[in-house]
Order: sequence, then structure tokens, then C-alpha cells
Amino acid sequence: MEVPIILGGKESTALYHTVSGALLLFARDDWTVLLHDGAIGCDPAMIEHLCRQGILVAEGTDETVVYENWKLQHVYSPSTIKSKMIVTRRCNMRCKYCLIDKEARDMRSEVAREIDKFYLGVIREAHPHMVSDEAGGAETMLNAEVLIESATRRFYFCEGSGIPYDLSMVTNGTLVNRPTIERLAAVGLKMIRVSVAGPARIHDALRPFRKGGGTYETIMRNLAEISGLVPIMIECQYDSASKDHEALPEMFDDFDRYGVAVDKVRFCPILPTRTDSPFQSGIGDPEIYLHLTTDARKRGYSQFDAPPSNRCAADFRYHYVFDTGGEIIPCPGLQGGELAYGDVRTGVDFTAESQLLMRKLPDKCLHECGLLPVCMGGCRQQALATRGDFNGTDCRHDSLRIFLESYIREKAEETLASRGEEVTRG
Repeated sequence: MEVPIILGGKESTALYHTVSGALLLFARDDWTVLLHDGAIGCDPAMIEHLCRQGILVAEGTDETVVYENWKLQHVYSPSTIKSKMIVTRRCNMRCKYCLIDKEARDMRSEVAREIDKFYLGVIREAHPHMVSDEAGGAETMLNAEVLIESATRRFYFCEGSGIPYDLSMVTNGTLVNRPTIERLAAVGLKMIRVSVAGPARIHDALRPFRKGGGTYETIMRNLAEISGLVPIMIECQYDSASKDHEALPEMFDDFDRYGVAVDKVRFCPILPTRTDSPFQSGIGDPEIYLHLTTDARKRGYSQFDAPPSNRCAADFRYHYVFDTGGEIIPCPGLQGGELAYGDVRTGVDFTAESQLLMRKLPDKCLHECGLLPVCMGGCRQQALATRGDFNGTDCRHDSLRIFLESYIREKAEETLASRGEEVTRG
């Protein structure tokens, strides 16, 4: 992928490889010459470096085969094992854009033990470099004791096995309290992700309590109580079809007013669901997202820990989602037990799993799209919501390209700023 930038007043090109993640900067003229004249007359060391990074490949290379080989290694790699634990499907809120039908079901302690017996067996066999878990559900804090029990087992098992362990938690923030977060921090909690929809007047209209009434004030006071105990990430949803996004930066001022130390802010548009939701615009204008991330970055919230991606966790062998009853499902956005490809008591149904992992992509994706490695067919839940096919594709090519360009420029700016050089967006 090529992105034009201005470096030291001169036209330059940033090159990003969507498989290797290599990011290289070239004088525009040098890159143009290389494209048109090939390697003749170029510095052999530079050519070798470009080949090593995957920017240049030998003539006759079948890049579709390269992708498929990379994908198999990537999809089946146990180097990092991840899980999402849905500890409850109950919620004390009634968000107007909830992905999941209302299901009142908790994970019982005995089920959590069965899940951990299965999961720790996987970890023992694969012995990964890292175990990274996330707890969620409808509202995680409604079943916090079961989460603490499970996290304790996992944390000490990994610690005893010499495997780094981290836990994050998704919550609406209304029930967060310091004693519970302290207990979780002692067994690996590294971050809480709190869903917020903007400042009070916007958030309270979209995310009220189940019995009515605003939730914003409660959330901010709760976050102030735990501020500094663990990193807090605010995940801010917005409706791309409205003008509400123009007011979202007011939320940053509220963090200071309430005394909430926020580590990260992420923005995500409200996506279509299978329910009767009025929010069907999805990503909408990608410039909205770029405007929000730019404003957040100016206020000190870095935006890209990793390149923007539309990959789906359901495409990875060692990413598990454990439902409240012990079912192994491919996506936390599904209904209870929906599309399960196994159960922790009986194990994985390998036939069902193989069909899940090997979804077939259109030829256009495989042979024409340079963004395939950062998409791999996209979000399956969105394919299900918009097309009724969990094995379908969710193409976000135009938006994803714009987001990647922004990421590439940001990383170029960070690198060159560390050297005292200046980049101008071009």
C-alpha cells in the first residue's frame, strides 16, 4: 500500500506491507524509478531489504499462494491463546442499539469450572507465549463473583506455568466498584473497557437504565472511584447518520471534571443488528471517524496500537468464546449457544470447526484486493446481520483503506518526529 507524504519539504512515499507489517519511507522519485525501471542500477542492499520485507517479490510468485500459506500459519498459531468469557446475558440497561436479544441467563460456578478445565487443558497442551482473556456478556458486573473465581484459576495456572497472563473486562460502568476491581487486579486484570455513547445528553438517550433514567452520571462517578487502579479504556459508540458525533469531544472535558484518568479512547460506529434497530447506517462517512480520532490524539489519547483491521476473531483457531452454558460459540455477538461448534464437556466438534475456519471468499477478494490480509473477509457477525450468512463477507474496503492511510501517516510522523524531522500530510 502506498501513501504520499511530504518529508522535509520533499514528496515522499510511505510503503506499507499488509502481511509483514513493514513500513518504509522513500523519496517519491526513487520509488517511481524503481517501479518503472526495476532493480537495474539500484542499491543492491536496498533491493535485498525490500525483498526481505516482502515489498518486492520474485517474478512469477503466486501471491495468492503466499497469502493462503500466511493465513494458515496465522489462523492456527497458538502463540497467543485468547478467550471471551460471557459470564452473563443479563443487563441492567436497555441500550437502543444492543446487538443481542434480551436473555436472562447467568454462568454458574460449576459451569465456569468446567470451562476452565477445558481451557487450561488447551493452554497446557499448546504452552503459548501469552494468554489473553476478556470477560463480557450483557453486563459483566452482574456476575462478578463467577468471573473472579475463573480469573483466579487461570491467573495462578499461567503463573505456575511461566506463561504471561492478562485479563480485560467489558462493562457498561454502572456497577463498577473499587473492591471488585481490586480483587480482579490481583488476578491479572489489566484493563476495563467501558461503553459510553458521548456526553450525558447523548449517552443517556441511547443507553438508559433498564427501568428508565440516565446512566452517565453513575458511570463517571464509578470510574472516578477506581481511577488509577487499572487502565480504563472508553469505547465510544456513535450514530454515523446523526450529528451527535460533533458533541462527542465534550466527553473529554468530563473526564477531567469527574477526575477520571482515561488511558485510551476508541471510537466505533453503531453497526446494524438482526433486531429491529433504527441504527442501520454502519460506518457511514469515514471522515467522521478520522475527525474523532484526530481530536482524541490532540488531547493525548493515541489511537493505533495496531494497524486498523476488519479481521474476525471467529477466523482464528485459538480464539475461544465461552457462552454461559459452556457452549463454544464463534462470536460473542450471537444469541445463547447459537452456531456452537463444541461444548467444554464434550470438546470441539472438529467438522463444524473446520467449516467455520475455512469460509470461502470470492475471487475478487482473493485475487484483486491488496487489503485482504487485514480483512480476511471481514466481520462475520455483520455478514449475518446484513446478509443472513455467518460465512459471508463484510467488505469495508474503501473505509479500511482510508483508516490504514491515516495509521501509516501517524506512524511515519511518530518515527520521524523522534528524529527531529517533520512530516506534512499530502
